[in-house]
Amino acid sequence: MRDFLSNEIALKVISVIVALVMWMYVMNEKNPQVTYVVRDVPVKLVNMNEDRFTLKDSSQEFFINVKVRGRRSIVVDLKPEDIDARANMLGRMEGKNLIPIRVSVPNNVELVDFSPREISIDLDKVVEEQFPVAVDLVGTPVKGYAAATPVVKPEAVVIRGPRSLLNSIKKVVCRVDISDKSTAITSNLPLRVLDDKGQNIKGVSIEPKMVEVTVPIVPVKRVSVKPDLRGNPADGFTIKDITCNPRFVEVTADKEVLETLESISTEPLSVQNSNRSIVRQLKLILPDNVKLLREDENTVTVTV
Repeated sequence: MRDFLSNEIALKVISVIVALVMWMYVMNEKNPQVTYVVRDVPVKLVNMNEDRFTLKDSSQEFFINVKVRGRRSIVVDLKPEDIDARANMLGRMEGKNLIPIRVSVPNNVELVDFSPREISIDLDKVVEEQFPVAVDLVGTPVKGYAAATPVVKPEAVVIRGPRSLLNSIKKVVCRVDISDKSTAITSNLPLRVLDDKGQNIKGVSIEPKMVEVTVPIVPVKRVSVKPDLRGNPADGFTIKDITCNPRFVEVTADKEVLETLESISTEPLSVQNSNRSIVRQLKLILPDNVKLLREDENTVTVTV
């Protein structure tokens, strides 16, 4: 009886060994170990200090090719997202950084090699800067009216983003349509950040995002400028020509005032005993309740 049991156990052990050998044979013949390349595995950028740095090219992505070894049934089904490739951004600085890549593969798969083993990343520093807000006026008011200098609240905004983008900013602007208007316009408007080609700059933040803009629409008239000359030139000399630049300016006032206003004078210019040409910057003398449409045009150049 004991011999019978011993023989039965031996047969079972032998059967298991034979089955195992057969399984290994089948696996090696039907599902052998193979080497396989998984292409375009995305590289994750980890530990990036986004408050201080960003990619100079925000659309840039990084990929590597990974060579693995394992059973054919496993490796041929591997997808790029099944492999974890990382570049550690901790402690990196503005400019170009050469960063090694670390790769992890799934269980039952052996990592053989990967390429490239490091990537070059160009970092841009995140900065803040204040920019004045400009107003673009679109259209033309009712005839006899014009837009005076817009009032913007706040007058400036803070732009935050990569240094290279802030360096390319030409202006921060909002747009107001004044077509056929005869009264002041007040609106809360979004802002656009433009480069020197007038293209929108993306990838920056604006604070605040909206501004309040008031555009005064006022009665206006174009009047001539008359120099106020005092005295007489030296004996034997005469005034041959008087040139005023600009010859005309636009002024605003009540309609009743504008109806009778044809010209405005400069401050006095003495030509007493003069024997040579005179070129002077002179202030304009405005009547009561009359203002220049553009307050920065309060002087003219007079040549006598």
